[in-house]
Amino acid sequence: MKLRTFLAPTPLVVICTFLAPTPLVINEVFYDPLGSDRGFEFVEIVNISGDDVCLGGWRFETGNGAYEDRWKLEWTGEQGDTLRAGEFFVVGESQVFPEPDVICDLDLQNGPDACRLVGPNGQMDVVGWGQLEFDTYFEGSPAAGVAAGHSIGREPDGKDTDCNEADFTDLAKPSPGDYNHPPLDLALMKACLSRYSTQRGNFIDLVCLIANRGLYAFGEGTPIFGQFDEFQGSSIISEDIEPGCEDRYVIRMPNPGEGFFTCRLWLENREDLVSSNDSLNMTFVIKPSPVVINEILFCPSGMDCEWIELLCRKDGIDIAGWTLEDSHHQPITIVDQSYPLRRGDMVVLVEDKQIFEAKHPNFSPGKAIHPIGGWHSLNDNDGPLGFADEIVIRDPYGTTIDSIAYCRDWCECGLSLERIDPVSSSTDAGNWSPHYGEDVGSPGTTNSVSILLPESHGVLKLAPSVITPNGDGKDDILGIRIDLPQACNVDLNIYDVRGIPIITLLSGNQIEAGRTTLWNGLNSEGEPAHTGIYLVVLRAKSNRNGTTYEAKAPVIVIQR
Repeated sequence: MKLRTFLAPTPLVVICTFLAPTPLVINEVFYDPLGSDRGFEFVEIVNISGDDVCLGGWRFETGNGAYEDRWKLEWTGEQGDTLRAGEFFVVGESQVFPEPDVICDLDLQNGPDACRLVGPNGQMDVVGWGQLEFDTYFEGSPAAGVAAGHSIGREPDGKDTDCNEADFTDLAKPSPGDYNHPPLDLALMKACLSRYSTQRGNFIDLVCLIANRGLYAFGEGTPIFGQFDEFQGSSIISEDIEPGCEDRYVIRMPNPGEGFFTCRLWLENREDLVSSNDSLNMTFVIKPSPVVINEILFCPSGMDCEWIELLCRKDGIDIAGWTLEDSHHQPITIVDQSYPLRRGDMVVLVEDKQIFEAKHPNFSPGKAIHPIGGWHSLNDNDGPLGFADEIVIRDPYGTTIDSIAYCRDWCECGLSLERIDPVSSSTDAGNWSPHYGEDVGSPGTTNSVSILLPESHGVLKLAPSVITPNGDGKDDILGIRIDLPQACNVDLNIYDVRGIPIITLLSGNQIEAGRTTLWNGLNSEGEPAHTGIYLVVLRAKSNRNGTTYEAKAPVIVIQR
């Protein structure tokens, strides 16, 4: 017997149930399961009185609506069965879950038909559904019939106005032995990391969406908890949430720094009648991501196919259940079994594994993955949104691990698009470059334009210190990393040792905090700079308070 405490929904219903001739009513009927009906039908009874009721002598019967008064006995209660006030009692078939209080074969028809509960003293509750002709099969007006897989149930639970049409509603999710519509029920729907949470702050904010699925305004004073690793935080619902409404609350927690984290969130309220929706697990990423999109061939030529390379920056990352999306946002599963990655590992998602391995024979076969969900063809030309296509990698919780929206002019056909700095943002166009050197790209190996910038507290960092821009794919590009404490308008220029300007790389560009820019060794005329020493000069001015930042650093150019 299901231990549920029934709450009368409104004072009006309390009066109605007091006047009703029966202390027990049929609360839910599941008469048309999906597929074969056998094994899954059930009827739920609820005690709406304030007293315990002995079920001995009570009968449950089904009616055939094609005839005027034809009833079939399905179940008779035994003297040893007692239904306490406010509890549910389920008579159902063998496949019903949770297991019914009584298991028996039922003959509930799809309609127009009926069932009734008859007490030993003549008390009676009749429930009919569909277009019934004979009034012995319903009270007031029959309830509307529902689609296969749905049940009919009282809303609120126990409501009995002696009119089936008014009392019963369509339930898309049958709930044997449980509330059709719980009086008090908060649900923790979802949570995400606030977009204002960054690696630099002392705290992060987790935004929680909480819904009231009950019948009454509810929730004031309910604590909300969050925990990941050794960190824990909490918040509190400040006021009742109205029925059918949602509200957002923020849990502030210590900032753990960059990485990928799994967090458990939960509500604690003893009056909440449904515990199954009071907790959830979520993931969040504090940039830079532990796995980044590192290289893309979106416009292959010759004998190659489309492919996307992922680079793992941290140990202990498992991509089981991760998905790949394009701009249509239809996720396809990459792998469905455990696939652990270590720091520095590269895997390539390929359109056609056979074509890819034939084109790149030196690539490790175990690191080429054709997603089990198929492949989205990557667009080559810009669309109405201003980019060619978007690539999104998500984990099983739907958290975005990394994404990029690339444009057609970022790379010519037949060459891959390479990431310059794995730490810099994927959304920064300045962090991407066409492949330099031989072949179409560098799947599984270091990108030809990869820049490993030194750790520094300065606002300007360069790597490498010497460039040889001759197109051989080695030290052809100078990486320039700008890190600012606040949003600024930035000028970035390169001068020779005499102070003569060579090229302007940025002019009044707004940078929020960090950005990586490249110099390919050419001057403003598109000609190679001569062998010599050059100065990279940064000037930045804050948009907020006018603070200025200036820095310069040398680089050597050697033409071979």
